[in-house]
Amino acid sequence: MQKFWFPIQSILNNLYRQCDDNKFSLVLEIGPGSTPFAKATHLIDSDPAVTVTNPTKKLFFLNICLEKLPFPDSFFDFGYSRHTLEDIWNPLAAFNEMTRTCRSGFIETPSPLVELTKGVDAGTLGAPDPSYRGYLHHRYIIWTDTDTNTLFFLPKMPIVEHLTFAPDFQELIDFHLQNEFFWNNYYSWDTTAAPAIIFLDFDINTFDSYLTTSILKSIQHTTFFLKKL
Repeated sequence: MQKFWFPIQSILNNLYRQCDDNKFSLVLEIGPGSTPFAKATHLIDSDPAVTVTNPTKKLFFLNICLEKLPFPDSFFDFGYSRHTLEDIWNPLAAFNEMTRTCRSGFIETPSPLVELTKGVDAGTLGAPDPSYRGYLHHRYIIWTDTDTNTLFFLPKMPIVEHLTFAPDFQELIDFHLQNEFFWNNYYSWDTTAAPAIIFLDFDINTFDSYLTTSILKSIQHTTFFLKKL
């Protein structure tokens, strides 16, 4: 059964080429976990266990929700973070520090399609579970607006466990989830596309519309992203 929580190799290969073509010599990764970015020279993590699997990297252990990164502005050529910002309580601080210290970068988070979908096991496609509702432990629903290069964060309230979509809208979601690329949200920045981030407040009157927007924008952006691979 194909699993989709690991990095997608074609995306990694594209990022590796980007680092090589631009001769990036200083690359930061935030939250490497068990699948560190091969081109990273510096790692930021809160778990000293990553030392065992990354003996050649420069490691820094700190709380990215509270502490500033110990590097000057634009110190790194490139920054990388995968499936980290959705887990932490203050992703704004991490985002601001990452974009401050990295002239360009790439952030990957779970897609709203997976976060909000009932009946799809986020680990294995094709193993439906009617009681399942996305990644319940994540703090935010995150999507990218292609037109403004803005990363949006919406608090993931418990209400999402009880929502249902119209059949045609659910069919749209299920169709795209057959493609592994739509299981993630992608965000990047460089000198031509400045980083921007917006945190939305929870409001019962707008929450449904935000959720619909998150899915449609995610599909739009991922389609745009795939054309550049």
